[in-house]
Amino acid sequence: HNDIKTLVHQQFQSLTHLLDLDLSDNLLAVVELEAFLGLRSLQTLRLARNRLKIIPVGALAGLPNLQLLDISSNEILVLLDFTFRDLAALQCLIAADNDFVFVSHQAFSGLTSLQELHIDGCNLTAVPTEALTQLGVLRSLRFHRLGLTTLPNYSFHHLVRLKVLSISHCPWLETLTGNSLFGLNLTSLTITHCNLSAVPYIPLHH
Repeated sequence: HNDIKTLVHQQFQSLTHLLDLDLSDNLLAVVELEAFLGLRSLQTLRLARNRLKIIPVGALAGLPNLQLLDISSNEILVLLDFTFRDLAALQCLIAADNDFVFVSHQAFSGLTSLQELHIDGCNLTAVPTEALTQLGVLRSLRFHRLGLTTLPNYSFHHLVRLKVLSISHCPWLETLTGNSLFGLNLTSLTITHCNLSAVPYIPLHH
């Protein structure tokens, strides 16, 4: 709990052995390019509950060992192409409670190790299927408190290693199309607090 508003270029360059950095609950509105350059040992970065509206491409450069990134509870509207391109070691991305209206098709490009993704409580009205195709080793996906109205065919078809899919509190979600879950081999599926009026037998058959 501080009043930090800006992270400037190479702000932490001397902290080469730092493992965890928590900047949650500040007034952060600006993260300059290469702000974290030099934090080559960092494993956890928390930027939750700030005032970020955008994460510029290149802002997260220099974090080759980052495993967990929390950008939840900000005001981010769009995830740009290649936002996370330098985070090849990232395993968990928590992006809940933002103002997302769009996730660019290449937003998750570079996240070759990501296993867990949380996109909850934002303004998305459709599954960002094209963006999700970048996440070949994803194992857990959460879509909670979204404006989804339907799950189109092949929404998750590239997520061949996905095991846990949780869709909750999407009050306008009325239908799952016949091939919406095509290609998945889940061990856990949760669809709760939505507006389904019948068990989606056909999607579950796939």
